[in-house]
Amino acid sequence: MLSDLIAQYGWVGVLTVTNFNVFWLIFYGLCIRRGHLDKSYSVPMLAIFANFAWDITASSIAPVPFPQSILTTIFSAIGVVLFWQAIHHWKSDFPNIPTIQFYIWMLVSFVFSMLLTITYVLDNRDYPPYQIAFIDTFINSALFIVMFYHRQDTLRGQSIYIGLSKLIGTTPFLLWNYLQPAPHIQGLLLLPVLYMGIFLLDLAYVILYYIRAKQLNQPIWGRF
Repeated sequence: MLSDLIAQYGWVGVLTVTNFNVFWLIFYGLCIRRGHLDKSYSVPMLAIFANFAWDITASSIAPVPFPQSILTTIFSAIGVVLFWQAIHHWKSDFPNIPTIQFYIWMLVSFVFSMLLTITYVLDNRDYPPYQIAFIDTFINSALFIVMFYHRQDTLRGQSIYIGLSKLIGTTPFLLWNYLQPAPHIQGLLLLPVLYMGIFLLDLAYVILYYIRAKQLNQPIWGRF
């Protein structure tokens, strides 16, 4: 199986995809741990919904190639854990929103995340769903910045390792997709813009976290 993957994607491609999956697993593990310790959640709720919508789409409607399909199923299971944390601790971010309003907002957000992902894939024949994956990742990166500013004067649910694992996992993958794009995304003008945006937002998150930790006199490298 490994020899077939190397023949199809080359050593660089296999190593890049492996790096991506390993660091995103680390990223999610750190998010779950930090959320548990801080009695909060580490992944923005809209990002959880968007990621879950992509995972479902990529495992059923427009399946990604094996063995990535197995990892997509694992990421879906992790999404359930992240969702549980968000449901359990949502009032830490939105104490003044009535519960019924929150659950209505949550349901609408999840339904539209699913609908937007599925219809984009079908309309644009995004098989496997790589275009929407990068749109999803860009939205994720932007939402982390929004969450950072929303949680003023606190590092709750955050650590520099969360930011670094996302940055290290994603950046080589973006570069590889720019240099060796899949046939159905080759030549698209939108994707290089998304690649640059994702990189800059992920880098900004790490820098912003570092600055705030210094300002709050909190440990930067000792907080996992």
